[in-house]
Amino acid sequence: MLNVAIGEVNSVADNDLATMAGMTHTSDNQEPESYLVESRYGALTFGPDQIVDMNRPVLGFPHLTKFGLAKLPSQAGDNLVLLQSLEDANVSFPCFALDVVNPLIEQADIQSTCATLGIKPEDCAVLSIITVRPDDQGKNTITLNLRAPVFVDSARRLAWQVVMSNPRYPIRHNL
Repeated sequence: MLNVAIGEVNSVADNDLATMAGMTHTSDNQEPESYLVESRYGALTFGPDQIVDMNRPVLGFPHLTKFGLAKLPSQAGDNLVLLQSLEDANVSFPCFALDVVNPLIEQADIQSTCATLGIKPEDCAVLSIITVRPDDQGKNTITLNLRAPVFVDSARRLAWQVVMSNPRYPIRHNL
């Protein structure tokens, strides 16, 4: 499961948002103590224990390497996570946190990827990016990208989007 500290999606007073103007910075020479991001999900604050650096960025976003993790409020359980860019408030990825042992990605493939990335099994989290698209009838279809999950090393606060070599995993796995 996801061991990185995950903050809740919270709102902040409007006057705080006006002064923060999107994201906090302590100085140009240091890492900020926290980031405040006004996203489409509301105002999100990320502390140092909720931030990951993408060693292999999300496909299509090679310039974005710093992300915060926040739990999305859900009646479906604790598996919905937001991967929010801390460099561009308009970029975020809702994700489904998979257990390391799950029916969607073979455990051997997860273990092999962890070994390649140097992630200890107890520090591994696997996030599958969620996509919502309208189908031919105009209804929303929700899919998981199992072909390119995001592997998170919670101990080192690093993440990689990995394109799995096993062709068995679809880019659009229907939920």
